[in-house]
Amino acid sequence: MLTKLKLNQLYFKDTQFANLMPRRIFNILLIANPYDAFMLEDDGRIDEKIFNEYTSLSLRYPPRFSQVSTAEEALSLLEEISFDLVICMPGTGDNDSFDIGRRIKSLYEQIPIVILTPFSHGITQRIADEEDEKLKGIMHAIHDQCVQYGTEADGYINYLKGANIAGFMKVAKAMLGQGII
Repeated sequence: MLTKLKLNQLYFKDTQFANLMPRRIFNILLIANPYDAFMLEDDGRIDEKIFNEYTSLSLRYPPRFSQVSTAEEALSLLEEISFDLVICMPGTGDNDSFDIGRRIKSLYEQIPIVILTPFSHGITQRIADEEDEKLKGIMHAIHDQCVQYGTEADGYINYLKGANIAGFMKVAKAMLGQGII
């Protein structure tokens, strides 16, 4: 057994950056209100900064940015152009960036969506509340299935039996759906 790793005995191989990117991003849709778009431009054109990073790494074909300010404009552009990434800024027009992100994701599941938010207690609390609601829904569904499959003749609910049968039923339905049985 090797007790001490000797670095001079290892072979280090250079890896090209292009090999680290199996999925390239060519078109980016930026959904931002005019103020945020102006701030990105004022801070330095984001597309120029990315272009400079690409050229400094000897990469070709940096992504192109298309900017819109409303959900309707975004959906219209998504119908016309194939995008590889969508970036939503908070306070987009009269819409909520989380709602826009969900709406786009429901229509275009294959496109990754990034929602840029400032670190704020309100955003953190909203995300936590949404997660709590989802968790409550999952727990209620588990309880309902335990009651459905674990209720004894005398009305006693055997949660262990109910959970086991519910789990078996879920696996059996999946196997039927896949054509295994």
